[in-house]
Amino acid sequence: MATANRKQLREAVYEVIRSAAIPITKREILSKVKAKVPHLCDDSIPCTCGRNHPLWKHLVAWAILHLKLQKLIRHVQRGVWEIAPSEETTTKELDIEERPASRLKNHDLIKELIYEIGQLKGRYPRKEHPLDTGELVDVTWRRIERGNPYAAFEVQIGGDFFKALAKLKHAYDSWNSRPFLVTTEKYRKKAMEWVKGSFHEIAGEIRIVSLEEIRKLHKLLKKAREIEQKLSLL
Repeated sequence: MATANRKQLREAVYEVIRSAAIPITKREILSKVKAKVPHLCDDSIPCTCGRNHPLWKHLVAWAILHLKLQKLIRHVQRGVWEIAPSEETTTKELDIEERPASRLKNHDLIKELIYEIGQLKGRYPRKEHPLDTGELVDVTWRRIERGNPYAAFEVQIGGDFFKALAKLKHAYDSWNSRPFLVTTEKYRKKAMEWVKGSFHEIAGEIRIVSLEEIRKLHKLLKKAREIEQKLSLL
């Protein structure tokens, strides 16, 4: 296999592990990589390592080792992998910045955590769920795949709280969804003032959640899932 193709395969392996909501087994990695880049996973090309498997599976194993040596992924237990926490990620999680340059990145990070929490709880999460107005709700959770969302989340780190709350109000009216506004401690009081004023109709339903609470919940749920896997409770 050409060097460029090996690099592409390694990138596919990393992306599969990175996008997994929970630690992922090697068997699942192989399956998802084959679905992601089928043109690089030709079962008809044998490996010369002496094992009875295709060459691409051997290269995936080498890609996993390479990523481990680069400290991009880590070994949770035998045959199970996850993305290794980096200094950059830790900084983002523990110190959410509110400067305009970093606001979008932090917004997307928290949105991803809410989406993954939904997966860990066995829900059907969706990012950028459209309303009939054409606006997009950051994240929704459904109890059944084809049902209406029962929870709607808007992440607001400064900026236009009125627009975020308007979307949550519309989600509540359209789907009877429980509205969740996710913001920083700094803006919690400001958000509540908006709710009690222009959006008093949902004052008894809305929950204002801090970024730190979302981060902690994600961490705890992920750790619990790891322990369940280790004890073969899943």
